[in-house]
Amino acid sequence: MRQIFIHINTPEEIIITQLQNRKNSLIFRDAEHAIERHYFHKNNFTLPDLPYVHTFDPSRGDFPEQLKEAVEAIEQRLRP
Repeated sequence: MRQIFIHINTPEEIIITQLQNRKNSLIFRDAEHAIERHYFHKNNFTLPDLPYVHTFDPSRGDFPEQLKEAVEAIEQRLRP
């Protein structure tokens, strides 16, 4: 089985804004709890040990180029 891991490195301010604006959640007590859990998981995250890992970084401004590179790398990885 071939595995591909794609990581999207969303800008921090977008994540925090989304968590602050959440109205209801079955997972978090409130926005403060959601933000606390976000930082906990962010600080403990490591990329998996897979043959192919790609990270998109929307804050860089060259997303079309990143997308092109990712598609090429995925296609290459999926070839027999």
